[in-house]
Amino acid sequence: MLAMYKRSVALFSVSRSLQRRTICSTHVRSNQQSDPIKPKPKIEKTEKDMFYELELADFRPPWVYTGTKLLTYLVVPAIALYGIFIYDFGDREHVFQPPRRWLLRQKESFFTLTPEEEKLIKSAENSPFAKPRSSS
Repeated sequence: MLAMYKRSVALFSVSRSLQRRTICSTHVRSNQQSDPIKPKPKIEKTEKDMFYELELADFRPPWVYTGTKLLTYLVVPAIALYGIFIYDFGDREHVFQPPRRWLLRQKESFFTLTPEEEKLIKSAENSPFAKPRSSS
């Protein structure tokens, strides 16, 4: 038992010393690279590098990206709605028939009068306060 304890302590001390060495060596290496006395040499750009940077530079103004996103968010749903409600798939039954029937019911209910509204109009026509119709 004591031998295992001594072996584990020895392994622990070896691993700690290795850790210290790597930490110190990276610290020394990083100090050598960033020496404040030595200025970094300026690299001259070649003509090829300048042309490459010009190709990477975007020539479009920022509003182009905003407009493109806006058009994307407007055109894609518009095409989908056109395909669902307007495009003619023929007389056969297809997947968009239920939404089209729903739209037709909504149009009918909007443009036609209910029986109560018809009665109201007839009673208004027969009332003594109704404008007389001009016969021409």
